[in-house]
Amino acid sequence: MSEIEAQLSLVGRRAAEDRGRSRCQLRWRDDVRGAQGITALDGSIGTRRSIVPAQLDGINASTDLVTVGIGGNDNGYTANVFSACLLEASKTPASCATFNEDLAPAMIRAVPKAVTAVFDGIRAEAPRARIVLVGYLRILPDAGSCSAIPIADSDLRRTAKTEAALDAAMRDTAESAGVDYVSMRSASVDHDACAKPDPWVSGIKAPPGDGAFLHPRLDGMKAVTTRLRAALTPS
Repeated sequence: MSEIEAQLSLVGRRAAEDRGRSRCQLRWRDDVRGAQGITALDGSIGTRRSIVPAQLDGINASTDLVTVGIGGNDNGYTANVFSACLLEASKTPASCATFNEDLAPAMIRAVPKAVTAVFDGIRAEAPRARIVLVGYLRILPDAGSCSAIPIADSDLRRTAKTEAALDAAMRDTAESAGVDYVSMRSASVDHDACAKPDPWVSGIKAPPGDGAFLHPRLDGMKAVTTRLRAALTPS
């Protein structure tokens, strides 16, 4: 077993020891971080504060690989989904449609420039590093209803399309920049927050000790680890 694989395999053994909220959210990055020559870079770009400190100062010319998980919290995207579509105190009958049809497209159009700037920053510090952008697990199914998230069926379909548009923007940005992209959208079909019996993402409420609402559960992080391992392992 390679050192990378050994680090990634820790997810199963460490799961029972550490099921804290933010640690679960960053599970796959924690399991990549620490392998020799491997640096995992996470956080948000744009005007949103990261939940972890900026990590560009943690990479250098000897870094071989940088994994990046960013994009969804920028330009107020995630916050607006929550307030316009899910939060009872702020949403209106029309607010979710307005967000998805009028606001979200502009936010998604801004993602490539911001994400590319992060790639440029990484390459300036670690010119030899392979960069892998890791996409998001799907939160919503493409259609149907959802008991885990209080959203009308029509708004669910609109918001799912917006999720898909963000994934496509991230894929296109990575391709244009010569960066590998690990998409989790197809892999998480039937494992969205509304899925039964095996959701990889929590709905409006998270099980105690297993992530945060609208964020990955431990099983979701394990799924990301599996996909990332496959991307990193030579064929």
